[in-house]
Amino acid sequence: MIFSGGIFNMELCEAIYYRKTTEFFSNKKLKDHLIEDVKRACDNITYIDEDLNIQAHVIDKGHLIHFLMGKECKIKAPHYIVVTSDGGKDHLQNIGYAMEEVVLFMTSLGIATCWIDSHLTKADILDCLKTEEDERDFVRDEGFEVAEMIKNAELDESIGEPCIIIAFGMPIKSEPLFRTRFAIPDRKDISKISKGMKGEWEDVMELVRRAPSVKNTQPWYVLRDKKGIHFFEKVPKKIVLRDMSKISMGIALKHFDLACRERGMTVVYKDMNLRNRIGGREYFISAEPRNYVADDLDDEE
Repeated sequence: MIFSGGIFNMELCEAIYYRKTTEFFSNKKLKDHLIEDVKRACDNITYIDEDLNIQAHVIDKGHLIHFLMGKECKIKAPHYIVVTSDGGKDHLQNIGYAMEEVVLFMTSLGIATCWIDSHLTKADILDCLKTEEDERDFVRDEGFEVAEMIKNAELDESIGEPCIIIAFGMPIKSEPLFRTRFAIPDRKDISKISKGMKGEWEDVMELVRRAPSVKNTQPWYVLRDKKGIHFFEKVPKKIVLRDMSKISMGIALKHFDLACRERGMTVVYKDMNLRNRIGGREYFISAEPRNYVADDLDDEE
């Protein structure tokens, strides 16, 4: 892995403080070595449910996305990552969890990013990947066409439906790349998004509250009790926001995970199938820290 853990984990946590969403990108392409770093990161994504099929595809030539999305392409960037999945339980949360680490890694490289809705089909992403492949130089021999047909068939079989897109590149000159290290983000107070997160857990929640979310809805609520730490989502009333809200939940969980790792805390994620614990919120997942001690919790919790 290029990132995650070790000295890089601290860089990712630091990136949480200064990363900002970029909406206006320069059309200047990134240098090849940066594109290769992004591709390696996308090739090594990890997520909670290993049975899911989640893939991150770097589209170097952004004009392909501009053409396919048409008027729906609100964010014009020189490059994109298209994330695909076959679906499955909590696959959107897993996508957010996996790709936020890539986003923070790109932030540490000085690359601007923006999460955007996908308005692509599986056929679209296959066309993009095949077009980029065809534009590269190949040594064409007698067996090239047969090999290409086999490769395309394997590609068709392995890729799922596009779920989310991440635009990336450099911002226009008038837009800053980063927020300042000590900027106060427009986020809810920890007391509004959690209960029982005292002591060192309050420091962990500081990174959770800074997570980006669709329309800045901050749908997460974190409850700590004697069984563990539980994540709930306030599901948006607008159906159009619900998929992005679930991705936002995964992003917040990644911030939690990075904050725990930075402090040398190991957590195991479990589905405890909790029901009706928090009014108006939907249960997502629980984190069980190793050597868990909850003596500081009140009895009623």
